[in-house]
Amino acid sequence: MMLPVLQLIMRDGSLALNGATAQAALHLMLKIFYVLGALIYLLFAGIVTRQINLMRHTVETNFSGTVQLMGWVHLALAILVFVIFLLFL
Repeated sequence: MMLPVLQLIMRDGSLALNGATAQAALHLMLKIFYVLGALIYLLFAGIVTRQINLMRHTVETNFSGTVQLMGWVHLALAILVFVIFLLFL
């Protein structure tokens, strides 16, 4: 089964997309935006984890280990979401 390819159709001297290819193009654009959004969020989660580690070395409290664990879980979930978006969208 061939996937629809983006094709341009001439109508009255202008270029237009037919319905099936317009839908495929929109679907592809949404996939790209979701993956880019997940990548940006993954970078954010990495920065948060790094900041938590820096904080833990600077200020030691009773709950530093808990905060660091929460940061690592947050990073793991961000990686999971990114991989799911890459594989299943």
